[in-house]
Amino acid sequence: MCSKPQAPTPSNLKERFQRLFDSDLNSDCEFIVGPDKTVIKGHKVIFCTASDVFQAMFFGNLKEDSVRVEDLDPDGFRGMKTFIYTGEVSFTSVFHALSTHIASQKYMFVDLTVECAKYIVNEIQPLEVLEFLDLCLAHDITEFDDLCFNMIVEKTDEVLASDYLISTNIRTIEFILKSHSLKLNSEIELYDHFERWALAVVERQKIPKDCVATMFNDLKKHIRFFTMKSDDLVLKVTSSTLLTQEEKLAISLQKMKIDSNITLNTISITQFPRDFTKLLSIPKIRRIFYREISIDIEDRSDPQKIQYIKTNMEPLENHSCDQVLFITVHWSVHDEYICCEAQPNTNFMGPKKHMIIKTEIRFSDSNGCDQVFENESFHRNKVFQESVVLAMIPTRILESGDFYRDGRGLIDVRSRFEIDLINL
Repeated sequence: MCSKPQAPTPSNLKERFQRLFDSDLNSDCEFIVGPDKTVIKGHKVIFCTASDVFQAMFFGNLKEDSVRVEDLDPDGFRGMKTFIYTGEVSFTSVFHALSTHIASQKYMFVDLTVECAKYIVNEIQPLEVLEFLDLCLAHDITEFDDLCFNMIVEKTDEVLASDYLISTNIRTIEFILKSHSLKLNSEIELYDHFERWALAVVERQKIPKDCVATMFNDLKKHIRFFTMKSDDLVLKVTSSTLLTQEEKLAISLQKMKIDSNITLNTISITQFPRDFTKLLSIPKIRRIFYREISIDIEDRSDPQKIQYIKTNMEPLENHSCDQVLFITVHWSVHDEYICCEAQPNTNFMGPKKHMIIKTEIRFSDSNGCDQVFENESFHRNKVFQESVVLAMIPTRILESGDFYRDGRGLIDVRSRFEIDLINL
């Protein structure tokens, strides 16, 4: 009797897919990635199984065997390819994770997007923040802004020690100069960093000497010159090429407490010093996102109809992965109430983090008088394994109200979730 061959074990399957990834054996498609036109080969069936985007690309009306991908980095595309073939990915740096994150969003791999974000949040270092922010800005990514800006405020001295400071974007420099709290020793130290960045811009852009003193007027107005020590002003500021003679005179007269009629909109008049000693009392990461759903409250006899019906899961503010990163929201309809619950993502949050969720649920009334339910709750990490009830809404309110319904008789619901992750 001939025995049937055993199906390959998962580990063998993984090894086989890894071998295909490493060798490109029998590949039947290729991606030409990035400005250097790096060729990355692949197998249509594997890519198509992983994403409908590739299915349409290779077998749709405009099918093609060679695909030009100009807006992605080759390392990021390879990271995504690794995940497609093996279900795993190993990052070499936060920049590798970011480039993979960009690729995963382009081709809608939500699970990979989460893995990239988790790595970035856990591994990013102060010396990397400035360059990382610039890359995010170049690709119109905002979901890591809070993470990076919090690190700039809390670890300013380490962040500004980066060699990349002289190349960083003006947006980040402005944020630093406008911050009320920074981890530095004094205002003159902040000015030294600003001057180092500004002079690098002057050299890079070959700005004429007679234009240097007025080149950075929009930034100089955030420097608190009048909070500096007199010795610092004499030794450093009055000799700086970033200030006009009029500005230097106005600062000197003010420090000597000599009344002057000189008023300049390029110099801050505040004498209130920054807080250079106290860090943020509660370091936090905040995300706000919106979701629209529709709910059927007419027929609850079938247990399968307890689950809500999604009509629009596109976010109105942040990226769709915000919901995956922090919480997954579940709705259910019961006899007497509608329940909105959240399942916090324990993999994304560290063991010391706690969560505050502010919830606003709005039912659209056809007369313009919406019903709004609001709630705020604090949840410690020890109960993160459990679902969190965000709202319980009596169905009688919806049954009696004149709420807007779509063509299927479903009630429209808009929900807003503001999530703060904090360290205590």
